[in-house]
Parts: sequence; structure tokens; C-alpha cells
Amino acid sequence: MTADVDVTVLLGGVEPTQLLMALQGEGIQARFEFDAAFVRQSRVLPLIHNKQMPVDVVLGSPGLDEYFYERAETLDVSGTTVRVPRREDLICMKLLAGRPQDLQDAESMAKVGPVDFDEVRGFIESMAEALADDSIIAILNAFLVALD
Repeated sequence: MTADVDVTVLLGGVEPTQLLMALQGEGIQARFEFDAAFVRQSRVLPLIHNKQMPVDVVLGSPGLDEYFYERAETLDVSGTTVRVPRREDLICMKLLAGRPQDLQDAESMAKVGPVDFDEVRGFIESMAEALADDSIIAILNAFLVALD
């Protein structure tokens, strides 16, 4: 359980301001004054639902976000269909982010149910090769050691 909701949206040709206007009818508004430069640079639209629940809308982009979306599972949450990333993919996302809180989140996810760590390792190794950066493999290895 977290104190906010993180959502990735693949906007296509829709502008973030158009998304914000559409969401306002659902009790969702900007958490701060809309700053187009911040949204463009960070690719995050900080919102709040019913003046209580922070919602970070990550503006997805072609490539990894589409990959994770295609692999997502469809769940019924109180009568609403929601696409949720597979646990292995969420763990990979958290390892790629690499911040202490992300690594802690990944560890929590790994402890609540079965995880195909061969799949996680394969993805992380592919990313390291594509990025020509082995540091993510070191993060993965430290993460796996911490789980034991």
C-alpha cells in the first residue's frame, strides 16, 4: 500500500492539458499550478483525486512503456477494468529506476508471490546490453542477494 497512485498513460497525439481537462470531470485536478515545462521535462503530471489522493500520471512514450502495456494483465477492480503490469515487469521498472524506495518496493513485491527471476534477469541483462551500462546488473545482483 502506498500513499499515492501511479498511472502511466500513452497519450498518442493528446496534449497533457487535454488529459487534465478530461479528468477534472472525475474529481481529479492538478496538484499544483500547471507547469508545461515541468511536465514536458519530467513526463509526470502531478494530480490529486477528490483533494485527498495524490495521483502521478506518467506520460508514457514509445518503447518500454508500450512493451510493458502490451504485457500487462487485465484485472477487475470493483467493476472497473484496469490494466496492471505483471509483477516481473514492475520489479524490472523498479530496478531500472534504482532509487532506494524503488528497490524497497521491488523487494516487497518479490515477497508477496511467485516471481520468475530468470525472466527478470533476462530483461535486465538485455537492457544493460542495449544501454551499454552494466550498473543495472549490479543493482539486480544486490537485489537478489537481499532477498535471500
